[in-house]
Amino acid sequence: MTADLLNRRKALERLLELLAAAASAEGTGIAGPGVGPRPAATVPVLTGGEHGDASTVFFSPEQKAIVGALADIIIPDDGVAPGARAAKVEEYLDFVLARATREEQRGWTEGLTALDQTCRDHHGKAAAALSADQRRAVLASLAEGEVSPQTPAQECFARLKRSVADAYYTSEIGLVEDLKYKGNTVVRSPATCEDHFGEPRSAKSPSNDPSPSLKGRFDSKETEHPRSMIGASFVVASLRGTVQSFSGRNLAAVCAEEYDVCIVGSGASGGIAAKELAERGLRVLLLEAGSWVSSSRFRTHVPPYELPFRGRWLSHGENDYTGFLYVKDPVTCPAEYIDYALLPAIGGKTLTWAGISWRFGERDFQNRGIGDDWPIGYKDLAPYYDRAELFMGVAGSREGLASEPDGKFIKPLPLRCGEQLIKEACGKKLGPPFRVIPLRKAINTEPHGGRPTCHYCGACERGCHVNALYSSANSAIPAAMMTGRLVLVTDAIVRALEVDSSGMRCSGAVFIDRQTRQEYRIRARAYALACGGVEDVRILLMSKSKHFPQGLANSSGWVGKNLVSEHYSGCIGFLERLLGAKVLNEDGAGEHGEIQNIYYEKPSQKFARGYMIDIQSGPVQIPSFAALVPGFGPKYREEVRRIYSAMVYLGAHGEMLANEKSYVDLDPEARDEFGLPKARMHLEWGENEYAQVHDAFEKCQAIIEAAGGKVLGSRRVDGKPHFDGENLVGTVRMGNDRSRSVLNSRNQAHDVRNLWVLDGASFTSYCEKNPTLTVIAVALRAADHLADALRRSEV
Repeated sequence: MTADLLNRRKALERLLELLAAAASAEGTGIAGPGVGPRPAATVPVLTGGEHGDASTVFFSPEQKAIVGALADIIIPDDGVAPGARAAKVEEYLDFVLARATREEQRGWTEGLTALDQTCRDHHGKAAAALSADQRRAVLASLAEGEVSPQTPAQECFARLKRSVADAYYTSEIGLVEDLKYKGNTVVRSPATCEDHFGEPRSAKSPSNDPSPSLKGRFDSKETEHPRSMIGASFVVASLRGTVQSFSGRNLAAVCAEEYDVCIVGSGASGGIAAKELAERGLRVLLLEAGSWVSSSRFRTHVPPYELPFRGRWLSHGENDYTGFLYVKDPVTCPAEYIDYALLPAIGGKTLTWAGISWRFGERDFQNRGIGDDWPIGYKDLAPYYDRAELFMGVAGSREGLASEPDGKFIKPLPLRCGEQLIKEACGKKLGPPFRVIPLRKAINTEPHGGRPTCHYCGACERGCHVNALYSSANSAIPAAMMTGRLVLVTDAIVRALEVDSSGMRCSGAVFIDRQTRQEYRIRARAYALACGGVEDVRILLMSKSKHFPQGLANSSGWVGKNLVSEHYSGCIGFLERLLGAKVLNEDGAGEHGEIQNIYYEKPSQKFARGYMIDIQSGPVQIPSFAALVPGFGPKYREEVRRIYSAMVYLGAHGEMLANEKSYVDLDPEARDEFGLPKARMHLEWGENEYAQVHDAFEKCQAIIEAAGGKVLGSRRVDGKPHFDGENLVGTVRMGNDRSRSVLNSRNQAHDVRNLWVLDGASFTSYCEKNPTLTVIAVALRAADHLADALRRSEV
């Protein structure tokens, strides 16, 4: 037996010991192999910024009574299901408003006062003294201004109607008894048109080369890394246990050694790079600010009515389902608020991503027309896209589109009935650019990489209990562990990277242990940042020295500049063909259909670059559309019920162009819990983004109408671009010009020869496609260059 096999066997035995020890402490379900405290009996209370008083009630008894009475007029008992009062809507609203911002509380107080005055004006009495018919008449007069409120009383009605609808249709009575919701449960496949109409309708996307199944592919010569897949498969699917890390252990001993590579961050890029480097024989130290998250903490299948805020979303750090994973208020925003997603945990945001996995097209890298070209092109990344898809398991179909190059796919997601109807209508009425294809996601449509098939519960972004969704925690990091060459330190808050006396090399990574607040230092031959477009910047700017007074590797002054993300908008509507159809389990895996950037081949005359459109159809678990249905009373209830199974949701994702007023720096005053400066994010939209949003709404409306549907409203009420706080890229960009970039084309810092940045911060520019697959491909390529540089002793 060779020395390498002996070492691997020894590492595996040690891993099994750790798994067995930890398994006795907690159940076996995992998000990645790891432990985590069991959830509290109740979900932590959400709050909202500048809080109101800390009392447990907001309404006075009189206000609660009138709100309950008005809610019962808006959604009355109609014989099919009880009304708003039976669902205790007023109790829920009282609970929420007691914990709302002062601004929101003030709006309600002033609105109820205006409503009461309207009652006096119409009937000479306060709302509490009116009969039910008189109150109904007042609401009818106010409902005329529901779409565009002009008076405080009309605004009050719109707010009340919206809140009552949201509260009622997320209650058990509203969701289950009234709408008959049947989703968020295990099914083999989402409902098709055959289930609706009793006639088969092909959901297969047109393709000259249907993507073959990958079953058995990892036993073939086509696979580049079969050993790593076996490692991930073994850990995730077979051991079903937990792994301890170095948090709270002998960190002094860990820091006494020198490593080949120190990686900061275990998300999409850090996890895959750790795997690649360890498999190439390098000793890797991985620093992660969080720890393992057990899937027992996920609330994937908890219905909204079992949560205190009924699934309400205020921000990444303040929501019922995943708020416990994210840091609350991680950054400051001098101007427009950015809901920046910071998830310190093994696997990072891959624990809760939607799995969307697009390749960028050649024109997204070079010959862009506007925005800087990358120093690399599609051909440079193509083999790394292959490797990423083979490892992750990306569901998709081969379509021959230049904007979305084909890859190595497992079988595609099936189109649901609404998506299929839109596909047919687009083909007949709108033409080839509006071609609907299955959305590409790193979700198992068949067993792959030791992970099971998706059971289509529709809640990927709440965390995947069964590991059908790819994450660094359930695949890349376990594969790295199997090599025996990965040392993982959790709860490690990196505050700086130090340089040696020459200023040309990093000499240490300084971190704070979250548990003890003690400081430690890691020594390595090379260092790699993989924390994302904000945290990478934060670490570099905190790492000041006499050699780099503006921050590490920042002689160009470009660290933090070039902040871009996608913006999104779209619209909500329903299809006439599906009106009144029976409610089926159609949750699926979120959006299943997609229309490419119709301006990729033929640019618009109104704006540069473009957007893509995701399509989701069918009944959903949190039916927020109900607030957009006009009117109130029995007819309103009937209409909500009638269109519930016919709903379609179109989301447009557009490219943001870089501008000098959108960037990241350090806040000179705000500090986090460790006394470190918070990142400060500056954002300003340009005319190009506004033009895209306007055009996207028009196109989404045209798509729904072409399919015989009706638009209820926009997914962005204010009509503005919405900045995606998850996919932040460009802030430590690569380029050939040292004066306008931080990294070279190999992701290596111009200024510091043993420093790499592996993630989307390295992007030169962006496009309309979700970046994660490209982040992983870039990290794979950078890891290859890093390993080669170490082998040649060039660092």
